[in-house]
Amino acid sequence: IDVVLTLLYLGFAVGSLVRRHVAKDTITGGIINLMNCFLQVTDVSNRDVVAFTINTYLDTLDTIAAQVLVEHAMKLLAYALVLLSIGRVIAYMSVHPRIDVIAKTITHAADDMFHFMLVFIF
Repeated sequence: IDVVLTLLYLGFAVGSLVRRHVAKDTITGGIINLMNCFLQVTDVSNRDVVAFTINTYLDTLDTIAAQVLVEHAMKLLAYALVLLSIGRVIAYMSVHPRIDVIAKTITHAADDMFHFMLVFIF
């Protein structure tokens, strides 16, 4: 299970770096394109130019919204990895007899802590 968790960490790190590089280029390029589109509008009475500018704005907004969804999914994955890491630390603490007392306390209190979090999260 440690190998799988390590591979998940590595995959998350590499995916995060690649995703941030691609997202930065995509969003920055969309915003620059949008700004150029805004600056090219000289006659606001021309419906074609205004419609093109509005469509460019909506396309850029869709790109940003899609990237926000990806960021949210990555945040949830990061939370899951942190929780798995905490579980692994608790499992490793049970090896030493004195530290096992802490692990047993956390394990015994897990149900109460879960319900405490449910009450104060919602």
